[in-house]
Amino acid sequence: MIHNGIEYGMMQAYAEGFGILEDSPYAQHLDYNRVSHLWNQGSVVRSWLLELAEQAFAQSPRLEDLQGHVEDSGDPYSRPPRRRPVHRY
Repeated sequence: MIHNGIEYGMMQAYAEGFGILEDSPYAQHLDYNRVSHLWNQGSVVRSWLLELAEQAFAQSPRLEDLQGHVEDSGDPYSRPPRRRPVHRY
């Protein structure tokens, strides 16, 4: 649980950083793929989440193709447990 909280906090921090850049007068000149790559070279902010952001910006520079849907990974821990059938006699 704590690990998830840390990841959510990091995602929020990345989103706020990209948001500040996007709202700046320099936004039209920024390549967020390169920004994510640069940030991922630092010892403090380097992470797998930032690598995923870098890949996403490489595919869609302003994430205009982003959809609000996540495919199910098939991970048994990400799905609700199956209910056993109740047998009535």
